Amino acid sequence: ERPLGSPAGQHELFDRRRSAGLLAATGDLVAIVEDRGWPRSDWARAMAQVFDHPSRPDIAGGAVVCAVEEAWSRAVCFCDFGRYQPPFAAGPATWITDINVAYRREILAETQEVWADRYHETTLHWALQARGKTFRLSPEPIVEQHRPDLRLGPLLAERFYWGRLFAWTRVRSVGLGRRLLHALTSPLLPFLLFGRQLVMQWRKREQLGPFLASSPRVFLLLCAWCLGEAAGYLGSRP
Repeated sequence: ERPLGSPAGQHELFDRRRSAGLLAATGDLVAIVEDRGWPRSDWARAMAQVFDHPSRPDIAGGAVVCAVEEAWSRAVCFCDFGRYQPPFAAGPATWITDINVAYRREILAETQEVWADRYHETTLHWALQARGKTFRLSPEPIVEQHRPDLRLGPLLAERFYWGRLFAWTRVRSVGLGRRLLHALTSPLLPFLLFGRQLVMQWRKREQLGPFLASSPRVFLLLCAWCLGEAAGYLGSRP
């Protein structure tokens, strides 16, 4: 059993709590937020309105803003939520963050075997995409991310473990050759992910200055994540 003070133990606790919450929920729309992502006062109304769009999306998501101005807190926000930071236009999406997401109850029922034991954002969303379910992202339902007093050592351990877990969920059903291919290309990932973030922030403009100021920290966190990915592609379940 993993200690709750470790990144692995904390992540597993969060995953199992989310599964328990989804199983206990009774509404037609079932949403997930987290204690570090504080919904604004109009969040519930704004999220419900996303489902009222004529396209009738199956999954809805919103924006994430960084509420803490500390250097490491801002770097984490760029790493985890750069694509969800306003401004962006509402529209169809291929991915939605698990700290600001809502599902129609019936699609959760269809995929209960995927999330009932332990909720993984990646596993569930890939399963929903495979079933042809539609995602819609809107800048209106906003949560504010609060992660103050972050320290480098724990952050690097967290990033490594999260990258390892992501890799394991991605390749757990594929052969060794595919795993090796992903592991061998992992050293390129920090540059690819950083470049993707830079282009994204360049297009948005609003957060470009803060992103450039945070870029050394962002790149370091991405390196830790990608080391974890490489380990996850070659190892057993984290």
